[in-house]
Order: sequence, then structure tokens, then C-alpha cells
Amino acid sequence: MATKQKKSPAKKPSAAKVAQPKTTISKTKSKKPAKTKPTKSTKPTKATQPSKSKTIKAAKISTPKPANIQSGPRLSREARNWGMYTHLAAFAGFIIPFGNIIAPLIIWLTKREDYPFVDRQGKEALNFQISMTIYFFVAILLAFIIIGFILIPILVIVWIVCVIVASLKAQEGESYRYPFTIRFLT
Repeated sequence: MATKQKKSPAKKPSAAKVAQPKTTISKTKSKKPAKTKPTKSTKPTKATQPSKSKTIKAAKISTPKPANIQSGPRLSREARNWGMYTHLAAFAGFIIPFGNIIAPLIIWLTKREDYPFVDRQGKEALNFQISMTIYFFVAILLAFIIIGFILIPILVIVWIVCVIVASLKAQEGESYRYPFTIRFLT
């Protein structure tokens, strides 16, 4: 009878053996379970894992700062505040016609020799305000063919957001470069 039991598992078709997973425990006297091979979904390889050190190095490379420009915590609090005021002075345009150009110009002319940071930020603010004034007049002209009615609110929103971001960056001591700016002053 013992011989019949040994032969019965051998009579199974070979296709059934192929369909069985390889992770089954063999019927040997060993007490260790059979090891399974790791798949890609269970253990990521080095190629699929992002390296934190490479990501940090890439971020440092993409934002270089010139060595001769003083910024960050080395700037005095007064320099950072005047840089911020230079950008925020553009909101004078809501009160005075062309105040968005006149107010930053006054701050830049009075403080540029005292603080190099204010000199750079004043030029940047003036370039942006002059550029946005030109864009605004072009949008007014385009209002006659309906396109300007779409451009004017977009320009106002971009202008407000950029001035706020620039003033916050200046308060932190970082030099800010406005987008969409024609560089009149260098």
C-alpha cells in the first residue's frame, strides 16, 4: 500500500507542476522554509530609489548666487527693510498717477549709495514697474479689439502678486528678479 501512495503524486500531469508557485515548502526533513526571490514590487533597486543627496546637490546647483553680492542674514535689518519698502512703494500707484514708478524711484535715489542691496532692488523694482506700465498701455489699446479686456485683469493680478513676493524676498535678504521685465536699468 505504501507503494501506491508514492506513485499517485507522480501520476499528476506535468502542467500542474508548472502552475504551482515555487514558494511551496518542500517535503524534506529540513525545518527551514524555502526562500522566495524578491520581486521589483517588494524591494526597489538603487536605480528606482531617489537619492536624497543627489536631489539636494541638484537644488544647490540650480540656484547659484554670485560671491560678490551680499544677501541673506549678513545684510543689516535696515538694508532689508529699505529693499522691502522699495518694492512696496509701487502700491502708491493706487493713490498717485504713475506713483508705482515715482515712489520706488525716490527710495532708490535716496538710499542706493547707503545700501548696495537697495541699489539692486531699486533697479529691479523700477524695471518691473516701467515694464508693467508699458504692458498696461498696450492692453488699453488692445481693449478696442476686445483682447485688452482679458489682459488688463491678468496684468493687475500678476503685478500685485509679483510686488508682494518681491517685498517678502527682500525682507528675507534675497535678491528677487521679476518675471516679464524689460531691463532698462542695469
